[in-house]
Amino acid sequence: TASIDITGVNNTNSPTLFKICGRIEYGIYMLNVPTNAPSVPVQPSSAPSTSPISLPSLSPSASPTASPTLFTGPLEIAFEYDMYTDSQSTSSEILADNSAGGMKNALMDATESITLQVLGENYPNSSRRKLRLQHRRRLTVTYQTTSINSLTANGCDYEGDNLPSNALCYIVGSTVDLELVNENKEQVYNTVLEALNDSLSDGSFLRVAEGGDTQIIGIN
Repeated sequence: TASIDITGVNNTNSPTLFKICGRIEYGIYMLNVPTNAPSVPVQPSSAPSTSPISLPSLSPSASPTASPTLFTGPLEIAFEYDMYTDSQSTSSEILADNSAGGMKNALMDATESITLQVLGENYPNSSRRKLRLQHRRRLTVTYQTTSINSLTANGCDYEGDNLPSNALCYIVGSTVDLELVNENKEQVYNTVLEALNDSLSDGSFLRVAEGGDTQIIGIN
């Protein structure tokens, strides 16, 4: 061990003696410190050694569009229109088809003709659809019947249509019955109804209905 020379130090208040004693006390303290004590504070084991990794935010994917529900069964399409006639037949006579020229049958024929036309354009026969759809399920729409359910006399305004003064107007209530097999019911309904309403406004319905001596002079 190292020796400290204190020869010649007689005064207890000597600075030299104070320094020597301080060094001895520090040496004794260091001898008592455990040799395995860490020289720096130990970080908690739970503290992360690196910065946390931020994950990219994922935007929600678009929800898949639900397929329309296919329907099998009967579908009835109801619609109304105005019919002008110069016949003096009553509503009951027209409905019984006792009127001149058979107005009821003429109206039903026109409705059937327009319906079959739109079905042929949008829902072709099964053999043609089978070639186009290949292995997909075959969809069909079949025309059944047309009915005239009600006639309301003088229920509509015809004064501005340049019609004869003796013309009568009837509100005609009609229905078309179809049979669907694995079809979109709402789509078929809207397609057929739109075609019928278009035929009333563009005159194609009237051109079919007024053929012969029906005494039908206007459709609106």
